[in-house]
This record gives sequence, structure tokens and C-alpha cells, in this order.
Amino acid sequence: SYTAVAGIVLIEPYIREQYEPRNWLTRHLWGLTAVSLAAQIATFPLGFYYFQQFPTYFLLANMVVIPLSTVVMYAGMLLLLFAAVPYISDVIVALLQGTLFLLNGSVKLTETLPGAVLQTGKIGFSQLICIYLLTGGLFLFWINKHIRWLHLAAVSGIILFVLLIFRQHDQATQQQLLVYSIPKSSGLGLIHGHEAVLFGDSLIYNQKNLIEFHIQPHLINCGIKNTEQFSMQEDTLIDS
Repeated sequence: SYTAVAGIVLIEPYIREQYEPRNWLTRHLWGLTAVSLAAQIATFPLGFYYFQQFPTYFLLANMVVIPLSTVVMYAGMLLLLFAAVPYISDVIVALLQGTLFLLNGSVKLTETLPGAVLQTGKIGFSQLICIYLLTGGLFLFWINKHIRWLHLAAVSGIILFVLLIFRQHDQATQQQLLVYSIPKSSGLGLIHGHEAVLFGDSLIYNQKNLIEFHIQPHLINCGIKNTEQFSMQEDTLIDS
């Protein structure tokens, strides 16, 4: 959140000044767009680093989330002031509940859209720094057109590319035997290169959220492209 606020404070003014809307509606939409872009520019490398994903519909979602979250914030402040006042507090509570319902519904709806999340795979801290230097260099070059910032972006991009090549090589040659810690269930994984074989009991395959939460993040970090699944309900023989 601190990074997003820093992006809004430092980057948003430069984005906003690129276009001057002529009426209230386009001015409001452009303001939301500028804020969304600034926050995303500042935080997307952290999204790669911590969550290994990128929200592809962030502009669409923020067109709804930002206004509704603003209403939630002011309604919450009003509720603190008028909590002891009958009728008025009831109206504020109803407004707050309705706004939260719309806010959560809009987020869930966005998540159901095709391609809502782009899985990026895990990056290391050095790659995170390179992405920030690359992004910062391009942004500063866009602002003042000094060639030194373009040089910074170019060098950072080259280093990032080399680091990604080494990472790709490590993933292509990896071999792992894993026992996943899953509550009330059992899971075993065999990884060779970009391929994985999973063995699990019926509970894992009947509840997809177990795989998504306990297994899938690790497979994404390992760059797995193909996954085979087998049940451990019966004895299983692997022919090597």
C-alpha cells in the first residue's frame, strides 16, 4: 500500500497532464485511469515477486473499486461520528453494507473474466530490482528525455534478460521429489524439468482449492508447463 501511494503521489501527476478532458465525465474517468496506472506501475514488480501474477483487468476493476472504496471510507468515518444517533446511524450502516456488497461483487466478477490473472512465475530479489530500474529508467526518460535514463533502462533490461535465462536453465534441469503438507490429506509430487507428476488422495482432487492453495503456487514457481495427476486410492506403479 505504501508503494501504491508513492506511485500515485510521484507518477500520477505526469500521467494526468498528458490529456486534458473537456467535460466532467471524461475528466473523472481520466483521473481514475491516471491513478490506476500510477499505482500499477509502482506495484506490479512486487506483484511478480510476492504473488507471481499480474491482474490484466486492473483498469476495468479500478473504475469501480476506487469510487466504491472512497464511499466506504467516508461512510465508515461518518458511522464513527453518528454511531450513537438513532436512524442516522441506521442509514449509514445500510449505505456501508450496500457499498461493500457492490465492492466485493465487482471484484469477484472481475476474477471470473477469462484471463483475469496472468501467471508470471517467481522472480528473485535481483530480478525485482532490475524490473524497478528498468521501469524507473523508462519513466524518467519519458519525463525529461535525458539519454542517461535510457541507458539505465537498457542495462537493467539486459541484466534482467540474462538472469531470466539462468532461471530458465535451472528450471529445465531441475529434479525434485516433494511431499506436500496438506491438512487431512496427502500429496506427493515428482518434478523433472518443466513437467510434474502429482499423486494425491480423493480429497485433493474433489476439492480444487486444495491444489490451488497448497500445490499450484509451487508448480508455478518451478515453471511447470505440463502436469499429470494420479490417485493414490489404489497402488500405483510408475514405469521409468
